[in-house]
Amino acid sequence: MRILTPRTSCRRFFWLFSLATTLFTILSNYVLAIRVYTMWDGRRAIKWLLTWTFGAALPVSVVFGVLASQETQSSVQYDPLIRMCVLAKKPKLLPVVLGVWVAFDIFMLFLTIYNALEKPRQSQAEMMTTLQHDGAKMFLCLLVLRLANFIVAIVGDAANCFVTFTVLWTMCSVVTSRMQLRVERLRFSDIQPSDFLYLQ
Repeated sequence: MRILTPRTSCRRFFWLFSLATTLFTILSNYVLAIRVYTMWDGRRAIKWLLTWTFGAALPVSVVFGVLASQETQSSVQYDPLIRMCVLAKKPKLLPVVLGVWVAFDIFMLFLTIYNALEKPRQSQAEMMTTLQHDGAKMFLCLLVLRLANFIVAIVGDAANCFVTFTVLWTMCSVVTSRMQLRVERLRFSDIQPSDFLYLQ
């Protein structure tokens, strides 16, 4: 039976961590795209626009994500003093992976604001209500979190990246879950909005 060395275990852990974060990022952005599509009342033009945009970002993120994961394999070490896996240096391609989805989030936020501006209204207060209803605050929150990831990937070291990503991705999962609940609310049009105060 082959015995795994601590460094080999660390390498496998970082592979699994990279895979999990990649899948989570893809799923969260898919939910984001569905939310925007629902907001536009299922318009065919928006459907194709979102399909092409998501389809362009997905392979770029996956390819550079795999390359970044391979790059980490040579810098992963096991520290016997603290009995933990450590990353000696951050992948150079990491900002590219995160930058793709930051650009995607900016585009989604633009579509949300444009949708609110396109709707006829009587006052600026009504426009702000429309933006709030369409989840612009959630989109902006996701953008800020992922932008923070992107900035840390550029200016931070390997330790800062790993710790910060874990915290921020957890926060992103909470925001994405709330967004999905707002989408599910559309299935229950006969229920009063007061029943969904926890979604506001």
